[in-house]
Amino acid sequence: MNSNEKFAADIPLEKRGVINGKMSFPTIFYWKDVIDYEKKNTEWIKHIKEVQHSKEGRKGVQKSNVFGWQSGNTWITHPGIWNEAQNFANELHSVMKIDPEYPAVIDAIWANVNKKGSHNRAHTHPGCHLSFVYYLKCPEKCGQICFVDPRPQAYAVQLPFKPSDNWQGQRPEEYGQEVYWPPTPGRFIMFPSWLTHEVEANSTDETRISISGNITFRKK
Repeated sequence: MNSNEKFAADIPLEKRGVINGKMSFPTIFYWKDVIDYEKKNTEWIKHIKEVQHSKEGRKGVQKSNVFGWQSGNTWITHPGIWNEAQNFANELHSVMKIDPEYPAVIDAIWANVNKKGSHNRAHTHPGCHLSFVYYLKCPEKCGQICFVDPRPQAYAVQLPFKPSDNWQGQRPEEYGQEVYWPPTPGRFIMFPSWLTHEVEANSTDETRISISGNITFRKK
């Protein structure tokens, strides 16, 4: 009996005739809700506004943002922001079982201030391993972040799912081609930097304020 035949012979009878399934090629998201976020957010928003209204920051930079203000990668210098992001990255380093010789390095942190009507076009963050967003101020209907299925061939033929109350009333969530995360104050969302994402338009009269950044696992 060869190894394949032995493997088949060892499958218990009660497991035969049963449909099994497993997930492959997953795209994993990590999130963390910060302790004492209200106090921290108040302090960090103050820092962001000071940067935004400074001589250097008044104009901001133009990348994926439309109508909104985005700081430069090096303008956000508050140590509390950096430390909170670094702690999350260090914890993920262990969770993801990354080689200890490749510590987590924050390549950049920037702020996003989105007034009514502003949004972010679909984009990725090349040149790093992980990217994150952290929410400070999120009025209702200020716009969700949307992540797009990275497998282009999955769009070729659509499965005819039975209408239901699941994902957008059309299909089970695990078969969704877009995933929306509602902005939640005090929450970090970490995702692969290659994953295409965009942010919906802010439809309120208040501003949405968030922080974004990139992380690379880099050899010492």
